[in-house]
Amino acid sequence: MLNLNTKQASQQRKSSDFSNTNIQKTVSQDDTYKIVLIIHANPKLEKIFSNDINPNIVIKSVTKSFSLNKGHLRVESGFFERVFKENEAKKEIQLDIQFFKEEDEGILEKILRCLYGGKSIIIQQEFYQTYKMCKHLEIQKLVQLLNSEVLNNFNMFNFFTVFQLAVLYSEYDLLKRAQTFLEDTSFEIVKEAINQDRKNLPYPVTFADLDQEAARQILNFNKDFTYLDPIETFNLIQHYYKNNQLTTDIKLLIKEYLPENKLTANQYKYIMPFFQSFQEDQTQSLRIPLGTQDNSSLYQLKSEIIYYQKKVQEMEQQNNKLQDQMLKMKQEIEQKTSEFSKKEEQLLLKISTIEGSVKQFEQLDKGKEQEYNRKIQKLFKMFKERETQLQEKEKQYQDLYQVLKNFTFQNQYHSPQATQDPQTQNQQQIKAQTHQGFYRPSSLQNYPENTLVDNHKMKNSDSSMMTTQNSIMYVTGGMQQSQIVPLSDLESMNQSQSYQHNKFIKNNLQNYSTHFQFQQLQNPKFNDFQQNLSGKAVEIKGKDILANTNKLNTNDHLEMNINQNQPVTKIHGVIDDEDMESAIMGNFLTFNDTSKIFEDCTQDYKEILTNFFELSPFKKMNLELIYRASRDKLTKQTFDEKVCGVFPSVVFIKSWEYFKIFGAYLSVPWSIEQGYQQDENAFLFSISENVKIPVKNSESALYQGEEHIFSFGTSDLSIFENGDQDENNKSEYPGDYQEIKIQQNIPLNSLLAGNKNFQIDELEVFKIIIQEDMDF
Repeated sequence: MLNLNTKQASQQRKSSDFSNTNIQKTVSQDDTYKIVLIIHANPKLEKIFSNDINPNIVIKSVTKSFSLNKGHLRVESGFFERVFKENEAKKEIQLDIQFFKEEDEGILEKILRCLYGGKSIIIQQEFYQTYKMCKHLEIQKLVQLLNSEVLNNFNMFNFFTVFQLAVLYSEYDLLKRAQTFLEDTSFEIVKEAINQDRKNLPYPVTFADLDQEAARQILNFNKDFTYLDPIETFNLIQHYYKNNQLTTDIKLLIKEYLPENKLTANQYKYIMPFFQSFQEDQTQSLRIPLGTQDNSSLYQLKSEIIYYQKKVQEMEQQNNKLQDQMLKMKQEIEQKTSEFSKKEEQLLLKISTIEGSVKQFEQLDKGKEQEYNRKIQKLFKMFKERETQLQEKEKQYQDLYQVLKNFTFQNQYHSPQATQDPQTQNQQQIKAQTHQGFYRPSSLQNYPENTLVDNHKMKNSDSSMMTTQNSIMYVTGGMQQSQIVPLSDLESMNQSQSYQHNKFIKNNLQNYSTHFQFQQLQNPKFNDFQQNLSGKAVEIKGKDILANTNKLNTNDHLEMNINQNQPVTKIHGVIDDEDMESAIMGNFLTFNDTSKIFEDCTQDYKEILTNFFELSPFKKMNLELIYRASRDKLTKQTFDEKVCGVFPSVVFIKSWEYFKIFGAYLSVPWSIEQGYQQDENAFLFSISENVKIPVKNSESALYQGEEHIFSFGTSDLSIFENGDQDENNKSEYPGDYQEIKIQQNIPLNSLLAGNKNFQIDELEVFKIIIQEDMDF
């Protein structure tokens, strides 16, 4: 039981502190929740309370719902664990209807607005008492009760709620009014009555209980939350002491905290006198000052002793921490040493593997060198044979030259009779001039001197004046004679094709040799091909020159410059079948973006790919870069985003340790769905080994799952995330792809990448675009 002497209290209080004007001051109902609950609210968040742009939780009552941000609402308070029932699936918090009634929803919204954006933890008692105060009290009614001596309509519990909240939040204006009421009104606080009221409520309601619980929550911030550090806790307690508010229950909390070393030595030496004075103050009023001055020096000495004792304890604790850290560092060093040893062993193993691979390459190089030597000898033999044939053809040309040189027409033309008509006489004169070399048809005016002219290329008017349709006219120029040579005499120059489709420019017919200059392809369809071949010199590999020239399009106009005294060693242009095919495919297999994988490749990868894809000269294949691991990161998410839906496609891979270039072809679209994909046209390949591996089980051509990025076959070639940083990638060929026989002594699971497990140096995916309308 607590008795308050109102007269004595009135005498100690200055009349100016609680004037009637202050007591009669009214506050609107809308400001009620702001007065009793000031928690450093964020005004910007309070403004967006009803329209939060990032809501992640819904609070529902009977008829209203509030879409709010859980972080701003501070639902980590214990109150929310008791009052709200959280539904994680729907991200909703359903209010307990028994606690918040339908008519309370206006008060609930005010409380939520006040809490929204707060920086401090809202403890259970604060929220509950605020709710009860907002519901049962209006500030006007409180003012009336403070000025009235009639207490019949006043609930003692409600008053102490307002009083305690005013203390907690330093609302001194409201506190003064409450103190005025306590000092001016003579009544007793019956403890049994308070306990009776508390039985009907789920939370502490008495002044002492609420104060103790609130202080415990504040002091526990250190342990449970990060909002107050020890210094802030000490300053809070010191603030209570300086304002004569160090109540009995707060002193009990200090006593509770000191044995547990909750405070540092510097804080302890100031708080210890408070604890020593507690024994003398525990029976006094809540507002009585602490201790006596006589014992202050003794308390200070005891505090210093305990201070140094705690200092020693703290130093011992720091020493123990340092020893623990040294032990951990020692363990880490041992662990790192063990890891380095393992890595060293792995590195030595890799070096050994590389040395073995180098030996294999040396053996392969020796085998290839022997093979190249055999081919060179064979070609040299073929070259000798062709040289003999060319010498025979040279003799034929010399004979032909002699025929043309010695060929003359006898002039058997006699002058016509004078009685003939002028037109007939003119035609006979033209024929005579033609036989004597004095007449040159107009269609021959543009031909250079010393030129063999196909009579089928003349105009009809000119060709009709020739003595035969199957002949060739040799124009010497000027007024010299023009000789008509039977075509049959020249057919020996080219047995496989009529001479009428070839035009030879001869500066000096006797200065002839077998070195040909590829001057011009007059067909416009060969423009790109001509530019690609410009300036190239390709060795003749034992092929017949004339036979190969005939393999070109017979409708094209081919000019050849003839010079003597030069051996048949090189030809400018493409005459050989293999060289022609290689040049055409090199032009028709292009990359829209330079591949990093083939930057240092010494092999003719374009020719190898041409053979793999079985391209014809009438199709142009362009490879469009879709994905590159070094640029887009080797993760499943980025790979699926870039490659999904692309088809047909080709994957190029280069292994980091073994420098192998290999890959796979897929004719169906890439998908992000898990499972197998069927593709009858899929195949694996190795550029390094020049090997193509067709699919065997087409229904398992490609597999995509969560455990890796993709796998051709079940595990013939599997690529994993971050495969460019470790050796998680693997090749367990053969499996779903056909087993092939190779001459080299290489394990099949090392055929593609050089080893079963490998690390990726680069991975690229290209989309294949084929143009079908490439006609010549």
